[in-house]
Amino acid sequence: DPWDQRLCAVPDGDLFAALSSGRASVVTDTIQRFTAGGVLLSSGEELKADLIVTATGFTLQVMGGAELVVDGEPVAFSERMAYKGMMLSGVPNSAFTVGYTNSSWTLKADLVSEYVCRILNYMDAGGYTVQVPRADPAMERHALLDFGAGYIQ
Repeated sequence: DPWDQRLCAVPDGDLFAALSSGRASVVTDTIQRFTAGGVLLSSGEELKADLIVTATGFTLQVMGGAELVVDGEPVAFSERMAYKGMMLSGVPNSAFTVGYTNSSWTLKADLVSEYVCRILNYMDAGGYTVQVPRADPAMERHALLDFGAGYIQ
């Protein structure tokens, strides 16, 4: 499943150049065991490898690890509801973007941007300076992301 556990940051673009030229490839599978010449995959395919880089242990941090504080109290993200997947209940004048995990990430980012602009225009037209999403305690809770990758959990 290509959506499971794949995140790639390539600051210099050198990986993409190697992929384009055929000098490197990306394989999604699980390792059954290491062999003298590389790795044997669960699919039965053996990948020859001069070098094996394990890509485990990555943990994504909410808001990049920044502490969010409202009225002197730290915000516990797991205790908040997300309004439209972009604003946290009880957190004033704030929005964030988390793209779709099963479609274009930028599509969701565009929708969030458009909605934030609508809110700002409404606030400006009405002379409002604060907006605070409030959670309905009767609402059923769901995970913000329907995504099982370990770095999201």
